Amino acid sequence: MSVWTQDARSAYRSYLRVVCLQSIPLSLTGALITSYLTLYATDVLLIAPAIVGTLFALARLYDGVTDVLIGWWSDQRSGPGGRRRPFLLAGTLSMIPFAFLRLPPEGLQGLQLILFFGLALLLFESLSTLVLVPFNALGIESARTPRERSFATALSRAIGVAGLIAGFAVMQVLINSEAPRAEAGPYIMIITVLSMLALGAGALQVQELRLAQPSPARNPWRQLRDVFSLGYFRQYTLIYCASWFCF
Repeated sequence: MSVWTQDARSAYRSYLRVVCLQSIPLSLTGALITSYLTLYATDVLLIAPAIVGTLFALARLYDGVTDVLIGWWSDQRSGPGGRRRPFLLAGTLSMIPFAFLRLPPEGLQGLQLILFFGLALLLFESLSTLVLVPFNALGIESARTPRERSFATALSRAIGVAGLIAGFAVMQVLINSEAPRAEAGPYIMIITVLSMLALGAGALQVQELRLAQPSPARNPWRQLRDVFSLGYFRQYTLIYCASWFCF
């Protein structure tokens, strides 16, 4: 299937197919990372909570930088592979460090385990950015009206609920297990394989419109500064951050 199309409706329908294929694995892995990984690292892998917190803080800061760079990089692409599809395909590899975070080699202890966990976390953040940022950009480009964007967002959230439920079910099983590290293996391997297949299949569905980029040569940090110069964006950012602290 050609990645480029002149048909806006075809591009939008292809994006909805991407949403249907990728929303479950994205929400499932997101639930296991955000809701259980810290607990798993401290209680099962026996890494000190202060170290785990530091690693996650560094990963969040690192993710904030790579989000900007990957967004800018994918915006500049114009080759036969499309702007977003190559990143979505490469992002399927994010499931490999996802598995390593739960299944580090048994012989690793102390500093070796901490370094392995930290590197796997940074690698996961890097590769998952290749999926999440182009995925969101693709939705903005493909949905040409507010109604289409609202429908695509609602569809993604609705389908993603299945992934959240599956993620929380696996989390509960491992929390109640007497040997969570041993029992995690089959669950994580199944999730890894199925998620890679779903992410890859979704990436292959992508069709993109050729949109002219207004300033392809601009520095990404200058673009970021220009965005933050908008008053309504600063207000939105403040409200968004406050909502995280409240909920």
